[in-house]
Amino acid sequence: MIRKLFAFIIEIPDNFHLEMLCFAGQRLSGILLALYLFAHIFVISTATLWGGDAFTAVMKAMHHPVLIVLEILLFAGVVAHMLNGIRIILGDFFALTKAQKSMISIIALIGFLVVSIGGFIMLYNFSQFHS
Repeated sequence: MIRKLFAFIIEIPDNFHLEMLCFAGQRLSGILLALYLFAHIFVISTATLWGGDAFTAVMKAMHHPVLIVLEILLFAGVVAHMLNGIRIILGDFFALTKAQKSMISIIALIGFLVVSIGGFIMLYNFSQFHS
């Protein structure tokens, strides 16, 4: 029974392709974004739970360089999840399943450009805030 349950793991190398990687990435990014949502709500709720001073202290702590990098990674995850979702919608509703590899290349290029520009803007704003 257990062997049957995990038989798909043995088949992964035979069935591995770019579309499967996008499928796994969509699921993983969705789970991570949902987990982030809970952390975000908790941080924002500090204003109502512990008052304005606690919220201000938390917001000052959010300007740590490590958290800025994590914020850029969050932005990259949101962009990847969004663009991959658009690819899935286009493939399903407009019968573009044969063009999946082309669409993956296009969303990868668009995603790289959006994250590069957005990351640069975030880093620039961070440098302006700390100078």
